[in-house]
Amino acid sequence: MIAKVGDDNFGQAMTDNLKECGVDTSYVSVASGAPSGCALITVAENTNTIVIVPGANAKLSPEDIPIKQENDVLLCQMEVPVETSLEAMRQCSGIKIVNTAPIPSGGVPDSFLQAADIVCANEVELELMTSIPADTIISATHSAKALIAKKSLDHTVVVATLGSNGALIVGNYGPTIHIPAITDITVVDTTGAGDSFLGALAAFLAQNFPLVLAVFLANLTAALAVQRPTTQPSYPNVDELVISYPQVFASSSAVTGLVDFVGNQKEELGFSLDLNHFSSPGATTDVPNPKEDEVILRLNADGSLSSFSSPP
Repeated sequence: MIAKVGDDNFGQAMTDNLKECGVDTSYVSVASGAPSGCALITVAENTNTIVIVPGANAKLSPEDIPIKQENDVLLCQMEVPVETSLEAMRQCSGIKIVNTAPIPSGGVPDSFLQAADIVCANEVELELMTSIPADTIISATHSAKALIAKKSLDHTVVVATLGSNGALIVGNYGPTIHIPAITDITVVDTTGAGDSFLGALAAFLAQNFPLVLAVFLANLTAALAVQRPTTQPSYPNVDELVISYPQVFASSSAVTGLVDFVGNQKEELGFSLDLNHFSSPGATTDVPNPKEDEVILRLNADGSLSSFSSPP
């Protein structure tokens, strides 16, 4: 974790919590004279509103970024200065993920999006960036493709998180893939669902999971998180993920279940599922190219793949 906290009780508590969760806090520093950043959250009828006060986050500077470290995945968002995130991406040797939340009043800079390998945005953020509604699977597909065209994201993949509509993977190459939401659950609190999705996505990509399966598993992770109140305490670990979805994983063992699942799906699907498949013009596929107004493939809850031309 690269971050700044305030010289206050909140900052100490956040740092201690990170350490207890096994996070390396070597690059978490204290911003003298600044309060710790905080988020004020209200929840009504399973919908949340969040007001963010940046505090020490705004003090994180490019000079705080470690030089040219080997890393698998870098996850950036809009709560720290853009120039700091850009420097982190310049120093990153691995996959660069940009989360467009929270969108500032002036919008998301093109340079921030163009530096990423993966741009992750929810339906509200997609609409704000493209002026195209993203409240259905089809409209979200149009919105994601418009973002790629409008911002010249030729080699960037858009991962759209759509709440009850699941998630989409959209790129210039390869088929658009829809991953449905888990429907047989009781939603308690959606606060932090996007963060749980992003954390899981980065973690699975860091373990060399193909992009489609990393998104699939991140979707399952977020589905567990929304069934519990609050944010960080609601996030499941890998063991909980495997045990909670026996219909997906053949084994109750986290490692065995995940490895078997990934191996079986790669063999069953019969085409590449990694990041390059969606972002590289050299990628090849034996599945039909998607029409401009269609989502062509769906990865179902049991891990099977189906195709369709008119999603519900």
